Amino acid sequence: MSPLPFFLAKEMSIDYDSPELYLMSGTQSGLGTRLLSEIDAQIAVGGKDINSIGSVFRWKCDFFDDCADGGESIGKTTINELVEKRVLGGCHDHGLVLASVLRAYGFPAVMVDTAGIQWALDHQQGKRKGLNGHVFVEVFVEGRWILICPTSGRYIKDYDPSSPVIPMTTPIEAAGYYALFKGLDPADYGVTDLDVLRKRMDAFANSVQPGGLEVREYTIERLPHS
Repeated sequence: MSPLPFFLAKEMSIDYDSPELYLMSGTQSGLGTRLLSEIDAQIAVGGKDINSIGSVFRWKCDFFDDCADGGESIGKTTINELVEKRVLGGCHDHGLVLASVLRAYGFPAVMVDTAGIQWALDHQQGKRKGLNGHVFVEVFVEGRWILICPTSGRYIKDYDPSSPVIPMTTPIEAAGYYALFKGLDPADYGVTDLDVLRKRMDAFANSVQPGGLEVREYTIERLPHS
């Protein structure tokens, strides 16, 4: 099956040959100078390598508490508000923190909003209600793009950003995830609230076909210090 139209959408137009473009901040992801100074005092970021990314991930895990908010913060909460409150409501918040702080340390980063593939197939047949997606973060490091799960610390080191299928499974998604939208932050790629995300994921579920999705073989590792 050829890539679905979602993957060809304007929101997916990432220029991977110009990683410096993704050092910019979106409306949700601009980290204030004072907060960055406070964060800098807490993280030992010694260079532009995978170890430094692992240090940022470890800081995120130690600094924030988790409190599921049912998606209320999607497309609305800013990185500054999250750092001030020290609470993350879901994977969008985790991804926003990781992408924003890594950019502040000079790592180009792109947020990736996905839908669960098995969820979509089941949803299409009326077997599952609700939503099942995840947010990942693409990061440019040591001359290549990698893909990080901001909640687990797993990453794909030989990642191909042109492929929409992400074969990372979770306890609630056995078939991996399909990239729907990419950008600096959810507001940047048009997901401004939970209702918008729900409509777009429903549209994906109604279009996906069983079988035919090309799945690449990837090496999945854990970030240092994760």
